[in-house]
Amino acid sequence: MKLNDWVLLKAIFNSRLHDAVMEKNEEGIHQLIDEEYSYEKDNGFFEVEPLELDKLQKEHNKNISNEELIIRLL
Repeated sequence: MKLNDWVLLKAIFNSRLHDAVMEKNEEGIHQLIDEEYSYEKDNGFFEVEPLELDKLQKEHNKNISNEELIIRLL
């Protein structure tokens, strides 16, 4: 999975990651990955790539507004 897609998925469930995405805080996103998701990072759960902050914020807004998606994920 690409890093941007992985962040979108995790941001639905992690309020701190949600906030960092909404603030387009690249440093904060990387810090959270290092602190809370080091196992996933170290074990190749996602491919490292540059973060596309504008796209992340836009897609995350769509995801959190999609009631059907939220119901499926919960």
